[in-house]
Amino acid sequence: MYADLPLRLGEIQVAGYSIQKIKNHEVPLLRRKVGIIFQDFQLFADRSVAENLNFVMRATGWKESGKMKARLAEVLMQVGLGAVERKMPHQLSGGEQQRVVVARALLNEPVILIADEPTGNLDPEVSMVF
Repeated sequence: MYADLPLRLGEIQVAGYSIQKIKNHEVPLLRRKVGIIFQDFQLFADRSVAENLNFVMRATGWKESGKMKARLAEVLMQVGLGAVERKMPHQLSGGEQQRVVVARALLNEPVILIADEPTGNLDPEVSMVF
C-alpha cells in the first residue's frame, strides 16, 4: 500500500496514486500522504524522541524550525507524551515508544494510516484512547 513491493495482480489506489503504475520518483510523494505505524517501532536508538521526529520531518520536506518545533509538540501532546522529547528511546517504556511511533505517523497529517497492531504494546487504558 505504500509502494514498498511491486503490485503483481489487481489494482490499488492509495492517496490518489495508482500503486501498479507509480513511478519511482512519485513514491516519496505517496509516502508523505501515508502514515505508517510499524509493530517493531523502528526508532533510532542513538537519537532522542525529538531527533527521531525531526529526522522524519526533514526527510519529508519540512524546513522551518519554528513550524517543526510546533508540530513536534502538537503530535506528542496528541499521544499523551508532552514531556518526553529529550528522552532516548531506551528511557521509554514499550507503550511510550509505541506512542512515539504513532506521533511519527501523524506528523504529516496523512490521508491514511497503515498500522501493524498499533496498540499491541500499549496498556489497555491507553489503547482505548487510540
